[in-house]
Amino acid sequence: DEDIKLFGKTLTKIYDFIIIKESDPRRRPIGETAKLVEEGILSTKFPKKDYCIIQDESSATNIALSMAGVGDLGVIQADDIHKVISDVLKFKEMRSSHIE
Repeated sequence: DEDIKLFGKTLTKIYDFIIIKESDPRRRPIGETAKLVEEGILSTKFPKKDYCIIQDESSATNIALSMAGVGDLGVIQADDIHKVISDVLKFKEMRSSHIE
C-alpha cells in the first residue's frame, strides 16, 4: 500500500494533470488501488482540480488526448496496450478529419 501511495506522491512532482485509471485491479477490489494513488496525491499540495479518477481505460485515454495541446507531452500507462493504440489512432483520425 505504501508503495502505491508513494507512486501517487511521485506523480505530483512530474505531471501538471493526472488521470488515475484502474482497469487492472491486481487482485484488489475495483477502486482500491486508485484510492491509494489518490491518497499519495493528497499527501502533497497538488491541487485537487488537477487530477481525476476514471475507471475506464478508453475514456481516460480519450480525455487525456482531448486535454493535450500543441507542445504538450502526454504519458499513458496502458494495461491493454493494443486497445489504447487503437483508441489513439481513432482519436488522431477523428482530429484530422475535423481539421481538413
